[in-house]
Amino acid sequence: GTAPRRPQAPAETADANQPTACSANPRVLRDNGSRVSRSGGGAVRAVDGITLSIAPGEFIAIEGASGSGKSTLLQLIGGLEKATSGTVELDGEELSTLGDVELTALRNKAIGFVFQHFNLIPTLTALDNVALALAPQRVAKAERNARSTALLQRVGLGDRLGHLPPTLSGGQQQRVARARALVNRPCVRPADTPTGHPAPAPTREMVDTPAAHRGCHVTAAPVTPAPVPLPQPT
Repeated sequence: GTAPRRPQAPAETADANQPTACSANPRVLRDNGSRVSRSGGGAVRAVDGITLSIAPGEFIAIEGASGSGKSTLLQLIGGLEKATSGTVELDGEELSTLGDVELTALRNKAIGFVFQHFNLIPTLTALDNVALALAPQRVAKAERNARSTALLQRVGLGDRLGHLPPTLSGGQQQRVARARALVNRPCVRPADTPTGHPAPAPTREMVDTPAAHRGCHVTAAPVTPAPVPLPQPT
């Protein structure tokens, strides 16, 4: 099964002048939250009986073998899947009670997901892939580009703004995906460790960003001989 692990919570030092959708409420998966699907005539319990509360500012690694349900748990936390039992709450709002339009709006505003396979649009530049995440919020184009450029520079891709994903290395595509997940200053940042990319998803750029301390970061990581290092804000 999956095994959530918590480091010591960092002190609250977020810049209050930076706009953020985050609040002091925890993100909660409770009441024996489960996700059960059917395959080959049998029940597949990808997540079975999880109760988990994640406080703002926490960084959590979900460790487990391949197929143990790490990605499904992240998708429940990130509002991409609905629990078949139990409840998932974000800022006191139960996700299962939201319609598709409301849930999509919540994800756009409050959740920054790093997908296992990045899901970059191959015909858009690195800059446009990141800036596109702000379009549903009707952020002005100049601000979209400014915020996206700043994040891409932070992850070391300031000289790759105009490059298309197929021209970038796998590691560079991963960094574009991280920048896209952070550009809307989300409360919750689920990151699925990509297959073939053993480096843990929570890195320095995931920490030293506006509202980093009031948000929470959850990453899925494979079982390793040594604990997955979780960086602390400076």
